[in-house]
Amino acid sequence: MQIDQLLHGYNNGHHLIAGSVSLPLHDADMMSYLSDWSGYVNPIDKDTSYITAYPLEESQSYVIAKSWYADEMSRPGCVWTHSLVIKQDSLGQYTNFYELLKLFRRPERVDEDFIAYTKPIILKEEKMQGRREPLNGIDPTRFMFLCAFLLDMQKPAVYAVEKPSEDYIELCMRLIQNIPYGFLKGMAICSGSASARKFGNGFYNLQFVAGKGETLMEPYPDNVNKPTADVGFQFWMDSVLDGRNDVSQMLHLFSDDIGRDSTKFLATVNLLKLLDEKISGRGEDVGIGLILNHLEGGFKDKDSGATVKKAFLSEPVSKLFCDERRFIVELSKTSKFGSFDYQVFDFSSRVEDYRKKQRIEDYVSLLVELSKADYLNDEGKALLSNALDGLTKEEIVALLNHDWALFKSIVTLNNQILAEDFWLELMPTQFIALFFIFQRNVPEKFDAWEKLYKKLLTIDTFVADYILSEFVAHVDEYVAIALDQWNQPNRVPINKIILKHCLMQRSRVIAWMGKQGMVNDSIRAAIKKHIEPDDSVVVSMGSIAWKAFVEGELSGKCEANELVYVYVLAFNWRDFNSLGYLKRVLPFIYEALSLETLSYSSWQRIEKFTGAVPFWRSWDNCRKVLLGVRDYCKSMNLRDADIENFTTNKKLNGELMELWRKR
Repeated sequence: MQIDQLLHGYNNGHHLIAGSVSLPLHDADMMSYLSDWSGYVNPIDKDTSYITAYPLEESQSYVIAKSWYADEMSRPGCVWTHSLVIKQDSLGQYTNFYELLKLFRRPERVDEDFIAYTKPIILKEEKMQGRREPLNGIDPTRFMFLCAFLLDMQKPAVYAVEKPSEDYIELCMRLIQNIPYGFLKGMAICSGSASARKFGNGFYNLQFVAGKGETLMEPYPDNVNKPTADVGFQFWMDSVLDGRNDVSQMLHLFSDDIGRDSTKFLATVNLLKLLDEKISGRGEDVGIGLILNHLEGGFKDKDSGATVKKAFLSEPVSKLFCDERRFIVELSKTSKFGSFDYQVFDFSSRVEDYRKKQRIEDYVSLLVELSKADYLNDEGKALLSNALDGLTKEEIVALLNHDWALFKSIVTLNNQILAEDFWLELMPTQFIALFFIFQRNVPEKFDAWEKLYKKLLTIDTFVADYILSEFVAHVDEYVAIALDQWNQPNRVPINKIILKHCLMQRSRVIAWMGKQGMVNDSIRAAIKKHIEPDDSVVVSMGSIAWKAFVEGELSGKCEANELVYVYVLAFNWRDFNSLGYLKRVLPFIYEALSLETLSYSSWQRIEKFTGAVPFWRSWDNCRKVLLGVRDYCKSMNLRDADIENFTTNKKLNGELMELWRKR
């Protein structure tokens, strides 16, 4: 790191004597003023040396200067001031500010050439050795308020000199060493002056005066948590006084994250305290939750505090507070998820490493714990969602059998697992549970539609309309498959929703029926319920398709009211199939009319196929029916012989023949 230097002193007035850099006029004037004597004489040891630290706005630099009273000059009030000028964007490159004390050099004589001050100083980072000696004799309460006001940067803090000058120089350098450079860039400090000295339009943030000074005991700054209630703040103060270099180095590492934000600073020092206690073996078992609380409290935005978060959530550090399993669980369940970029600390890689290193039982146990959580953040959901990635079909089924509740949670989060067909072979209760999940969001790559369809046929569960549409699109002969299964002698009940959907496909049902030798009672009953016998589709598809249906209707005990359906069917066509249907059912209809057992609703269905009778015979429904049959037979050009033996009922045949002759 390059550090420029300037020497100010007496030369017919207080002026710049030599330097390695030329500054803008405003900054040069400020340095000339601030490098002049402050009037400081320590009342304890009569030492006149002090340091001054302050920012330069135009050149974006930070100055740390040391002044000595020049008693060798003939003019009273002369000083030598050696200033080190550091670019503010370089402050983070050098973390050992104590070493700067070694660079300050008071001129040995008035007439020296000062060439040494005209060259920049090139510093190599020096590793800080151990810790500095503790700084004793400082009142804790006064120091607490000193630090609080200093970091608040809103009000000046002025303290009376009560100790040797070197103590104040040391204290100021310790503060500079331990304050994040985001604060330091706007902070002015002086270890010695005769009275409160101004800096710009205000005062130094901190100065020690040989005249009247005071400890500011006013209400604590609002935007800084009270240090008495913040153990991290106390830890930081103790580390400053104890001369701990490790804490200051960590603060320099995190300075970019902290910036000039007191909340972020307090969060960081609280984290450093927890880490220090863990490393030293003094810490309580606080778990990773407290780490998350401090990180989120100080760095709510996902993009803020990247270095701090990466450090404290890295595996080496997190393992000090909990094992890897607990880390994974807590990071999956935390509601503070939005404050962290999980890629920064390789969360997914750590989950995968854990999975590879653990027994399958332990990994499943972790998944079970997550599945029972009341809340999972996006990362936790992703962990469960991807839990089955890379497993074979057999391993997936093994997990399913090991913990069914866990498996359902995983599938709920990642239903793409159901794109495979293994779940179609599960027992009905498990299948139904997974089918419920399947229906909420059908996996994109699922293609086992026919297998799913056949599975659902035998299970009484809800099937959504859009799933039925997928069956229509992907399953050839879906109606025939359902009816074939239902028509088996050892049939089981068919899913009612699928069956109803199939029966609505009238042309497919009729086409299937035309290929059957037998249609069972249940199918015939369903057809009669869902397909009107004189529907245009029925008429257009011909009479032959109904042969098995009619045979089934007449195969057992025949009720006239049930056979009305076939009677209406017969009138759709004028061919020998339909004529056969009519011949077979007419005796039953005729007998029921004779006995007046045919229901009114049945009569209404066949009345349009009857003939007209005189008004005084309007009661004779049997005659009306036979007139309709006669006209049917006329349309087919039947012969007398066909009518004589039209049915097995001789009385009916006789009455029909009488009407036939009168045609």
